[in-house]
Amino acid sequence: MTGNERVKKVIQWLVSQGIVENQKDLAKKIGYNSSTISHIISGVKSVSGKFVQNLCSLSDKVNPNYLLSDDPVMLFADDRHRSIHEYVAGQQKSIEEAAEKLTALQSSDGYLLVPVYNFDAVGGMNAANDITDAPAYIEKYVPFVGAHDEDICVHVTGNSMIPTYSPGTLLLIRKVEGWREYFGYGHSFVLFLNDGRRILKEVRKFTENSKDFVLCVSHNKEYEPEELPKSMIVSVYKVIMALTNDGF
Repeated sequence: MTGNERVKKVIQWLVSQGIVENQKDLAKKIGYNSSTISHIISGVKSVSGKFVQNLCSLSDKVNPNYLLSDDPVMLFADDRHRSIHEYVAGQQKSIEEAAEKLTALQSSDGYLLVPVYNFDAVGGMNAANDITDAPAYIEKYVPFVGAHDEDICVHVTGNSMIPTYSPGTLLLIRKVEGWREYFGYGHSFVLFLNDGRRILKEVRKFTENSKDFVLCVSHNKEYEPEELPKSMIVSVYKVIMALTNDGF
């Protein structure tokens, strides 16, 4: 099915739902003239991203990727369906794999949609975060089985934690309350520091002075372990899961 044919199907659905009365009413509502709409439907004009954006503004149930690619899903049942589908599409699976994954996620129990924030966790001790001064906001939601309500997701930057966490890996992280009393050494954590940095490290006990310092260990053997004063740590998040393009 061509993009023009898909546009026609979406318009037919919009009419059936009473969102627009007809093609002329559609053109008026999205700021086009009727002849342009006719040319798009007939294939004389190609389907542009701007047109798709305007068309989808009439209903948040319409999947824009359906109009721009081979995505088989034309309509989202609700916001949860949209979030799950965007997650599947983001893994760059084939259409068949994506359909199977989407069906499995929709029918499974125990998963929770977790917010993905715009800021990153950098692997390097002395490397700067990609996002620094920008205010934090939620980019999208991703489903994880076994997630908790307060869990969040962030992306990894830097290469000091490869091969375990490559740049671009999505981390599901959970806040550690009472970390000053009990850290739970030997696991990977995202440490929020008082200078604004967010670093990803395996944290171990610093035997020479465990009261005031922790030992931050890189998984990339090119980087030596470094001690970090606990006084620099504002909050601690434990890595629960990691999602790459290859899956968990």
